[in-house]
Amino acid sequence: LDKIRREIQSKLWFTYRKGFVPIGGCSSNYTSDKGWGCMLRCGQMVLGQALIALHL
Repeated sequence: LDKIRREIQSKLWFTYRKGFVPIGGCSSNYTSDKGWGCMLRCGQMVLGQALIALHL
């Protein structure tokens, strides 16, 4: 169980953000990154883990 816990804790984990000012002063009312932000976070986590595995 400890080995599994250490393995999970060693992974990158990017979470939702909320309550931020809309980027670039856009007229949109987006104050969180849910939706497509999830896809971006998943891609960033996968890329980050790949770079860590390759020691770049």
